[in-house]
Amino acid sequence: MRLKQVVPFTLALSLFCIGPVSADTPTALSPALSSLNGRMHQALREVVAAERQQLGPLIMFEDGEIKLYRGDQEVAGHSIVPPLAYDQLKIIGHATFSVVIQVHRSDLSFDARKVWLAGFVNELQTVGTELASFELPEELEESQRALIGHTLELANTAQHQEDISEAELRAFAEQVLPLLRDGFTHSARLHVDLIHQQAEKLYALLTPEERAQLRGYFHGGRGAREGNLALQYVSWLVGERTGVESERVVFTEGVLERDRAMVELAKFGIERELAELVFGDPAGLHRDVLSEATRAYLATFPDVEDEFREAVSPQQ
Repeated sequence: MRLKQVVPFTLALSLFCIGPVSADTPTALSPALSSLNGRMHQALREVVAAERQQLGPLIMFEDGEIKLYRGDQEVAGHSIVPPLAYDQLKIIGHATFSVVIQVHRSDLSFDARKVWLAGFVNELQTVGTELASFELPEELEESQRALIGHTLELANTAQHQEDISEAELRAFAEQVLPLLRDGFTHSARLHVDLIHQQAEKLYALLTPEERAQLRGYFHGGRGAREGNLALQYVSWLVGERTGVESERVVFTEGVLERDRAMVELAKFGIERELAELVFGDPAGLHRDVLSEATRAYLATFPDVEDEFREAVSPQQ
């Protein structure tokens, strides 16, 4: 069901221009305005509920699975928990970063650093002896063995030398960066291949019309959005290949619960259709409705140094 079939245009515009009623709403608001605001937000809840039923087809990533939704209903899902090698390589890479972090810490005494590094060196040496059992390709195994070796060298130096110079750290970075990239490359391919294998099963369930409409939807805590592996894959899956967010690759940040995520996606679609009708720009309601007026007004302000030239600091 499209927006114009759900709610009158002028009412829908109001829904996105007025905030919700709160406990500290100014008492100067008249009863009629308060009632009108409540009425509009009730309409918003209704239009969002209707839009949720039209959300599919969607590809979503939840609880270690890639899932297909039609409307608001899960159709199928398959595990995309990466193989053990993914975590093994990630931990080895993080070990390299952690030594640099510890060396840089101003809140950590030299004695405390030595204690931490003693345990770290022991564990990383053990990982080095286990490396042959990880079943990595031969070249990658040698690469990661070299990475462990360089990391142990820096850790040993940091145990006996209180000040590590920037030049020493840069030299270390030049040694390890190609080795880190070897691990990143293998990990990325492992994970993408697994996602691709499972996505193929979901794609087979779609009609030709659904394939043309398919969207990817991501929700969760704040994480790496630019270059996100799964987001890049979905961008390819929907035929865009840009690897960035778009009309068909949507990201809602800071929403962990699926029900709330579906509400946000429904609102996203309504806002874009409404903004296209009003502003001729589907992104128009994803900016502050006062943004243009504010930008024009602030353009009349002098530079901040001139504006506050006479301001007196409390320390003066």
